[in-house]
Amino acid sequence: MKILLICALSVLTFSLAGCKKPAAPDIQGAWEGSLQAGELALRLVLKISRAADGSYTATADSIDQGMRDIPARETDLQGYWKGAIQVKDNKLRLALKIARMADGSFRGTMDSVDQGARNIPMSSISYTNPVVHLDWNALGASYHGELAAGKMTGTYQQLRQSFPLTFTRTNSP
Repeated sequence: MKILLICALSVLTFSLAGCKKPAAPDIQGAWEGSLQAGELALRLVLKISRAADGSYTATADSIDQGMRDIPARETDLQGYWKGAIQVKDNKLRLALKIARMADGSFRGTMDSVDQGARNIPMSSISYTNPVVHLDWNALGASYHGELAAGKMTGTYQQLRQSFPLTFTRTNSP
């Protein structure tokens, strides 16, 4: 019996030596599950695909309700954003970095790319879906807009001047 066990372990060891390391988990595909709300259970399918740029998109099917291809939308403010304002003949590119803290609040910074100003801290950030309000007290500046479909559309104000400004989500700063 002891010899049989040693032989079996030897074969297993040699078999595992030829195995490749498993690939990193991939979230792409169709994921099935159910949502339990009291006595009601809804069967759901989440379909996730990855674009060439590495970003993900998703749609959902609610089988029991007969709803198909419901788009999953970004509703969270955190992440990287880029936009530009037109000041007379100059286009000024702006980049935001916004993080969600453990307590649910947000912190962020802004870069004025064309002016070489980096990591300008936001004094306050308020977000009540879909309304976004950002302040930079040191600059006498603010932004007020709405978040929808991966874009923040609104107005940037600084020193009594207002500029339309749309930020779009990016994958990196």
